Amino acid sequence: MEAELIRHLELLLAAYREKVDRAESTIGRFCAGDGDFFDRLRSGKGFNVRTYDRVARWFLSNWPTNASWPDDVPRPTDDASVDEAAVQEAAE
Repeated sequence: MEAELIRHLELLLAAYREKVDRAESTIGRFCAGDGDFFDRLRSGKGFNVRTYDRVARWFLSNWPTNASWPDDVPRPTDDASVDEAAVQEAAE
């Protein structure tokens, strides 16, 4: 299951970066509060479901209007609990 969630986050990152000119480390800082977040995922470091939910919701809240959401990734259904600090930080 963790491998599938990592794949979802990688797909979201790739699709987002196709439309938004931001470094991976910047996106990691915005969505997870960690510039090395995606590097750590690739190196086999774990994460919890709460982190996955927060990152997926960040992507949903900040998704470019000119980008299609990846078909293989379920959209978060409850975006009301998005981490407001992360959204505010991304806006700055």
